[in-house]
Amino acid sequence: MNLLIKLQAVQDQLSEKTGLCLILYDHKLQEVTIPSGLPQPCLMESYNKECHHFISRKLELAQKEAAPALICCHKKLHAFAYRTDIKQDNQNLFLVGGRTSDPAKIKYFLDLITAIYGLPLTIPSGKEQSAPTIPEKTLRIQEHYGLTRQEINVLCLIGQGFSNQDIASKMFISMNTVKTHVSNILRKLGVENRTEAALFAFDKGLIQSDEQN
Repeated sequence: MNLLIKLQAVQDQLSEKTGLCLILYDHKLQEVTIPSGLPQPCLMESYNKECHHFISRKLELAQKEAAPALICCHKKLHAFAYRTDIKQDNQNLFLVGGRTSDPAKIKYFLDLITAIYGLPLTIPSGKEQSAPTIPEKTLRIQEHYGLTRQEINVLCLIGQGFSNQDIASKMFISMNTVKTHVSNILRKLGVENRTEAALFAFDKGLIQSDEQN
């Protein structure tokens, strides 16, 4: 199990323990891990302009401050951004956490969370990573539909006929995280079920036959 998979597993368990949403971002605002514990309001509107601005602002604050940056979004959900000591491609990753109506919950668990993500770790880049390389054409289509790289990975497994349990086992993530990710995929593609999602993905070129190894 490589480091990125281990970090996803730790993130899932920590999210379940604290009741907070957790996700790692790189300096380009790209998801490095699959979101754990997203609340329902964020599931409904996670890619609208307000939420994108919310995340961008948190990351900007985190880059400037040594301590975790706290913020409240337009949905009155409290969150924080923290510059971790975990690096990928020589850049520090940022942990975005919270998305809760109870700011006291963040303060209660913040020391624990920052201690874990303060460990000096380096995620291998290039061929050492487990995530498949996505062709440029697929990346353009992916961006058009608002899919993240992690959602593409899940969608590829859906296209191969894997169940949620299979996906959870293969990606070393919790069932709740898989269900959240599948719900996001269906919503973004505008389809009603997994079969339609797989057919849509193949038809639009989101999944290439040579990616199914």
